Amino acid sequence: MDHSLGVSPREFFYAQFAIPLLLEAARLPLQQSADWLERQQCAIQHGLDDLNRHIADLQGDPDIGSITVACALGYLDFRFADDPWRPGREALSD
Repeated sequence: MDHSLGVSPREFFYAQFAIPLLLEAARLPLQQSADWLERQQCAIQHGLDDLNRHIADLQGDPDIGSITVACALGYLDFRFADDPWRPGREALSD
């Protein structure tokens, strides 16, 4: 699937959930919303599951979509190293 003219919503979910999750976690503990953090975590997990199911869409020559996914997964590894996303998602972690 060629994403050269834009990034699909499947790849874009990281900008909507991972970065706000990091910002919320940086707030003082008394100012954090546990419910909000849990919703963001669930959204990331569902997005990862969706990407894992549709990994075939990203096969072939690298394009902006596949590069976006690789960067987003690297971002999760870097910023959320204590929250392993790879188990059960072997298609994504290869």
